[in-house]
Amino acid sequence: MASRETNTSFGEAIVSMSTQTSLRVEGRTDTGIGILLSGGIAGLVAAAVMAPVWIYFRPFIVTNAAAALYNLQGSLMGWVVHLVHGTVFGVLFAFLVTKSPLGTKVGGVSRSVASGMAYSLVLWVVGAGIVLPLGLMISDVPAAPLVPNLHPSGLLAHLVYGAVLGLLVPPLLSATGKMS
Repeated sequence: MASRETNTSFGEAIVSMSTQTSLRVEGRTDTGIGILLSGGIAGLVAAAVMAPVWIYFRPFIVTNAAAALYNLQGSLMGWVVHLVHGTVFGVLFAFLVTKSPLGTKVGGVSRSVASGMAYSLVLWVVGAGIVLPLGLMISDVPAAPLVPNLHPSGLLAHLVYGAVLGLLVPPLLSATGKMS
């Protein structure tokens, strides 16, 4: 049985994050599985939290457009695609903050959330603004929006995604690093 000293609870990781100077938590090894789990879980949760914001303003995006990118149909498939995208982009964010020079600039809760929001801003411009409408055009979706598709509701939804991602990734990285 592991002692309390070697295991960091999720709540303790959030509290201790406010005093950290970097996401590179001392004593934690950034294993690939830790990054995958941390980013994947945070990305999935963040995508689930962002979806109602987007659905409120533009239900077509999550329920139909995401599925149409892959020539799929139906609201369920739209949700699945949206959550998979959120998970993949969460893993990419976790990788960036642990393995790139960008990670040394992220420290504390406010900086981590701000970094997540900056990351989500890029996702909004590139993903929702350019890739989504181009993909829908290529898939011959009749209601495909024009490029760039920078609707303010998409910005709001992506900023919510980034804030949740920035809040969750560091404590999850800390927890998974302690487990490895």
